[in-house]
Amino acid sequence: MEVGAVKPWGQTGEKTFSVQEPKWERFRRLGANLYAIAMDEPLLCCRKHINKPDNYALEETADFIARVRKQYPDMLIGDIETYPSIPLEDHYWWIEALEKRLAEKGVRGLDFYRLDVNWANFVVQNIGCWGDVRKLEEYCRKRNLPFSLIYWASEQPALDRMGLADDSTWYVSIMQQGYDYAMVRGRPDQYVIESWLQAPSKSTPDSEPWTFTRSVLDFARRFVRRNP
Repeated sequence: MEVGAVKPWGQTGEKTFSVQEPKWERFRRLGANLYAIAMDEPLLCCRKHINKPDNYALEETADFIARVRKQYPDMLIGDIETYPSIPLEDHYWWIEALEKRLAEKGVRGLDFYRLDVNWANFVVQNIGCWGDVRKLEEYCRKRNLPFSLIYWASEQPALDRMGLADDSTWYVSIMQQGYDYAMVRGRPDQYVIESWLQAPSKSTPDSEPWTFTRSVLDFARRFVRRNP
C-alpha cells in the first residue's frame, strides 16, 4: 500500500498513523496480507504543501516509521520521493539523515527507496536526466537499500491538454521510459507500473491493445529480467 507519513491531513507521524491504522486492521481482518507500505513523499509534502523545514520532515517521518515498526514489526517500509523536483544531492542527504535518525531511535531503517520521476521535465524544463537516476540507484545499492522505480506516463497530462493523448500514449510512454532507463544501464530492484492519471481508460483485458494490464504484461516481458 501507499500510505501517508506526513500529509496536509496529518502533519505529524502520530496523526497519520492514528488515522490509517484502524483501516489497516480492517483490511487484515478481511484477509489482506499487509506485508509492505510505501510512504507517499513526506519530504516533498513538507517542502511543497505544508511549508515545513526538512528537519521537521525528518523527525515526523522517523516517528511514523517507529510507530509502524512497533505495531507491525515484520512489515516492510519504504519511502517514495520525487525527482527532479527534489535534486539528487538532497536524496542522498535525506536517506542518510533518515537512516541515522532511525538508528538513534533504535528502529530498523528503510526496506526500499522508491523514486517518482517526472521525466517530462527532462525535455520541457531541461532539468534532470536519467544518468542522475542511475547514480541514485548505484548509491542505494552500495547501502544495500533496494532501489525502486515508478514507471508512468509523465508526458500524458501535458499531451492531453494539447489534445494529443489517448490510451496509446500511456502504453508508448511507459515503454519509452523503460528504453530510456535501460540506455543508461539502469535496472531497479523493484519495477512499479502505476497510474494516478485518468489513463489508460481500461484496465483489462491484457489481450487488448493499450489497456493497463496489457502495458504491464508487455513491459515485464521486455524489461524485467528473471533470475535463472
